Amino acid sequence: MDKNSIIGFVLIALVMIFSSYFFQPPENSENSAIEKVAMENDSIVSGETNNSFNERNNITINKNSELIPQEEIRESEIVVENDLFIGKFSSKGGAVTSFELKKFKSREDENKGVNLVHPEGRNLITKIELTDGQLLENLNYRVSNENITLSGTDSKEIVFEALDSEGNILYKKIYKFYGDKYNFDVKVEPVSIKGLIKEGGVSILWPDGMNFTEVSKDGKNLNGEEWFLNSYCYDSEGELTEFNNSDEAEVSGKFLWGATRSKYFETFIYAKTPKFDNFTTYRAPEGINYLEEKYSSIGFEIGYRDNDNIEFSVYSGPMEYDLFKEYGLDFQSTLNWGWDIVRPFSWLVLKSIKLFHPIIPNYGWLIIFLSLIINALLLPFNIKAFKSTVAMKKIQPYVKEVKEKFPGDLQRQQQETMALYKKHGVNPFGSCLPSLLPMPILYGFFIVFRSTIDIRDQGFALWLTDLSLPEVFITLPFNIPLYGGHIGLLPLIMAVFSYLQMKDTITDPNQKMMAYMMPAMLLIFFNNFASGLILYYTVGTIFRYFQQLFTKKSLAKG
Repeated sequence: MDKNSIIGFVLIALVMIFSSYFFQPPENSENSAIEKVAMENDSIVSGETNNSFNERNNITINKNSELIPQEEIRESEIVVENDLFIGKFSSKGGAVTSFELKKFKSREDENKGVNLVHPEGRNLITKIELTDGQLLENLNYRVSNENITLSGTDSKEIVFEALDSEGNILYKKIYKFYGDKYNFDVKVEPVSIKGLIKEGGVSILWPDGMNFTEVSKDGKNLNGEEWFLNSYCYDSEGELTEFNNSDEAEVSGKFLWGATRSKYFETFIYAKTPKFDNFTTYRAPEGINYLEEKYSSIGFEIGYRDNDNIEFSVYSGPMEYDLFKEYGLDFQSTLNWGWDIVRPFSWLVLKSIKLFHPIIPNYGWLIIFLSLIINALLLPFNIKAFKSTVAMKKIQPYVKEVKEKFPGDLQRQQQETMALYKKHGVNPFGSCLPSLLPMPILYGFFIVFRSTIDIRDQGFALWLTDLSLPEVFITLPFNIPLYGGHIGLLPLIMAVFSYLQMKDTITDPNQKMMAYMMPAMLLIFFNNFASGLILYYTVGTIFRYFQQLFTKKSLAKG
């Protein structure tokens, strides 16, 4: 491994470490995003402070209503279970209080699925403003169903009815569930208040954002999930606007959907008819989760027309590219595959994984297979690079003589050195390109392992139980800055073979220290990356070491 390789590895490591930071929208992204929407829609309401947002969206019953007092109904809970989730819905507001995915394990309790709703969260709230100024929100509904279970092609409805004191139905909130889908449909159907609703007076809110799913039972943040908390709105022109978890904004226009996400999971509220007229994003209440982090939240104000029903659908589930494409609403635009320059490599890695996974179902073996295939394809370039390095090493004594012969005359040294290269047929840049070729692919693997849910919960063997998480071979009783509070075996193996590979390829004696420093830096940097990424790179490092060993022996025989 020559100087160019060393520089390349340092750069790729630094890019990986800081990429999460750079992928986030800048602090002023709110203003630019809102200005963009405002130009297209000619209407915008400026962002408010966190307190004003919380006050305006506080979910409480309007107790000043005298014209439509509510019948006393005790709060109850409906459990809906299908092939993919177990959802809990409260009669108070028809709110989603729990949404547990059955196919994805909780980090806190492996016997449970991940729950996308905060422990104290209440989402999918309906607010209706009447023409006389009365506000109906968070009402306690009468429910027509008990717990329901469905599967496959089954579909069932739950009807929530808001009543006045005489038992008359003010409006209905109807949920329709499917046996094999993450999404469900919602219809708000005015009854006795039809014609009394203010135009644009219906709001659908998901105020508490997304629950952290990458937190261990002892409260440790396993995957840097706070970098991924964003919300989005997608307008009728196909334009996506992104907000990070510190943005507060209210924009007007015609929107097809809004979304809020964590690292691997996302909730969409998407329109059928009419389209959403407003999109609001704001921070979820502080302290909604025990980590006391900031969360993305989404809220909508839906324009209402008399004699129409308000209909929309909700998707709450994994961020899977193929699954998103099935909806035909460009949900996949919220997936992050890196900068434009590296996106083709991310796609190549993702498509390769999906292509070979049916043949090699174990992701660990699949990663090893891909690492061997990629390094085999790069083998001719690596051999050429090593031969160039060996040739450079052979003429180092002559280069040293030139420096001693013309001390202080750098221009003459350069001229004589280039003449030496030409005489011996050595290309000083012959090892540069081959050494840098693996870097974009490595970065593509980094992006895929940090973004795709396919690797989550996928183990390999022994202690490698989840390739999306850092490998923990030994847990330390203390935390080492940059390195972490654990020791990974794969990073150690990678560092050893990196040292063995480098010690015979550094041509400049003044750079010998790099043979020790570079493996140590890789050990520190890679210790907290996904173990699947480390497995890929470790296998490649071992492959290149033995390739270098055999090439060296063949050159010696020749």
